[in-house]
Amino acid sequence: MGAVVDEARKLLPNLSQDDLGWSGTAFVPCWGAELDIHLTCHDGVMEARQVETVRALLGHTEDIRPGFERALFDYYQEDVDGTYCAYGPDGPIPGSGPPKLTEPSQVWPLIDGPEVYIKWFARTQSAVEFELSFNCEWDREHGLGVLYHDFRPVEFGGWDL
Repeated sequence: MGAVVDEARKLLPNLSQDDLGWSGTAFVPCWGAELDIHLTCHDGVMEARQVETVRALLGHTEDIRPGFERALFDYYQEDVDGTYCAYGPDGPIPGSGPPKLTEPSQVWPLIDGPEVYIKWFARTQSAVEFELSFNCEWDREHGLGVLYHDFRPVEFGGWDL
């Protein structure tokens, strides 16, 4: 399999190959939960940088959820709230769009997950870069993707950031 995969197995003992590359589960201290961790690959090749990112993720103990909550709330207010509604025969259906939020803590019931994705390419080679992907109430088709650099959310969008 190779030295890189062997190193990944030390961090993710249940590592297995799948359609995207490799996947396993582990307790992620900065999220406070066991999460699925996906290492997407090009031509089935796992990169050493991906394993280093897994190592950093499993070693980071500072809780990233409060910063995520605030950043998601801000994203929601700017890019989601009021952006769509359902239409009936008489026009827009009142109250059919995404729910109005007044406090950051209100984001949690609207999402479930996350799963971690560490892509084979990096936008910033020197950063610890990963994505968190969620199912979300406001876009069931595309979900929610959050790109992290050095444990800070830097971009929000659909699953395919």
